[in-house]
Amino acid sequence: MNLIKCPNNHIYNADRFPDCPECASIILENQHNISTDEIERPIEEINSAVNAMLVGWLVCIDGAEYGNSFPIHEGYNAIGRGANMDIYLKSDPEVSRFIHAAIIYNSKDNAYYLETKNGVNPVIINGKSLSAAETEPVLLNDRDRIIIGAMTFIFIALCKEDFSWKETL
Repeated sequence: MNLIKCPNNHIYNADRFPDCPECASIILENQHNISTDEIERPIEEINSAVNAMLVGWLVCIDGAEYGNSFPIHEGYNAIGRGANMDIYLKSDPEVSRFIHAAIIYNSKDNAYYLETKNGVNPVIINGKSLSAAETEPVLLNDRDRIIIGAMTFIFIALCKEDFSWKETL
């Protein structure tokens, strides 16, 4: 995994994305007359995501995606309503089509972070509201409750103090 910062201080996995996906989504959101059709992910990005190690899940416990789980892989996991998102929340119009938020797993420190992005509606972690103006990623802990749009999720960490993929290699 190759976590880097772009010139705008966005963290992303250069192994999965050739350019910063956050900067690309900002450009797309600011363009006029853009199609709102769902965007297909490039095959290189899909192949990269398939090969990334599973490190956890988001499980919806309330809302439109109730009962569904979403895998979290090593590196950057974009959350949004667009079909090109890693965590595709298609059922909730309160979630931004582009990157509403992101969960980042950093294998170097075996830690998970949540970044707020383009969502108009805040992301709430354990009752604390985070807006898109938050500049620093927030540390996530196993079993944290996260509200995105009108949905509530439980964050389940696979890699934590008692297990990580780097220990099994």
